[in-house]
Amino acid sequence: MLREHGYRVLLAARAEQAVEIAAANAGGIDVVVTDVHLPHMTGPELVERLHTIQPAFEVLFLSGYPAEMVPGQPLPDGSEFLQKPFDETLLLQTIRSMLDTRHH
Repeated sequence: MLREHGYRVLLAARAEQAVEIAAANAGGIDVVVTDVHLPHMTGPELVERLHTIQPAFEVLFLSGYPAEMVPGQPLPDGSEFLQKPFDETLLLQTIRSMLDTRHH
């Protein structure tokens, strides 16, 4: 869906693969979209690892839990959050807003 709207998408099936992709595309990632809960590490832990490779990108966390009910560590300051389920329009608006803020 994001590709259909002109975005370049780097898809990772697991957190370790996301780290590998980030290393291969250092400096070329504007937004990371991740679930809060992943196998083998949390979304915030993944973001910490990605920041060691590429320090500047926006983060959008997704979860079935409401933001205030997400178990574990708090979400990083400046990150965005969408509770599942959400529609395509909300996802696109959120990412567009994040990119607009980043480039101004």
